Amino acid sequence: MPLSPDLKKLETAAGFAIFNHRKRPVAPSARGQALLDEAQLLLQRLDYDRPQPPGLDRPGPI
Repeated sequence: MPLSPDLKKLETAAGFAIFNHRKRPVAPSARGQALLDEAQLLLQRLDYDRPQPPGLDRPGPI
């Protein structure tokens, strides 16, 4: 099964193979795994820094 066009565009923009296309199921390449790990860390930091709405564990102002 060919890689979806969007994922192929991502690899073209990155300039390297993010996925090992020879494995079934397709798996990240070593460089691709490093990119995915970095993206996950960035998203975690952005989620942590984003103000959270009031909830049961975060009451709003009284």
